[in-house]
Amino acid sequence: MILFDAPTIRNCDGRARPVAKHLQMCSNNIDFIVLWLDCVKEGENICFEVLDICKKNIMKSKKVQRVYRAKFSSIANKDIVTAFEGLKYEPNYNEAISVDAR
Repeated sequence: MILFDAPTIRNCDGRARPVAKHLQMCSNNIDFIVLWLDCVKEGENICFEVLDICKKNIMKSKKVQRVYRAKFSSIANKDIVTAFEGLKYEPNYNEAISVDAR
């Protein structure tokens, strides 16, 4: 039972530190964030890695959604436009942690 309750730990190794610092700098005082990552479980997992870095910089509001997840299947113009017009999703936490469990 201990294995199922064990937390997963994310480390920002040396190669990722410059990226993390850049994300922190770019996310300073943002109103909202749109996550445009691959629409697979690994993309969901990366969404939460980005949010862990940026969440303190995102304005807080209980009435306004501040985090959006773009859903798209290709980078064709019509699919990108459709994803942008349909921004209503948030990242899926359960899909993200399934990657950590592996």
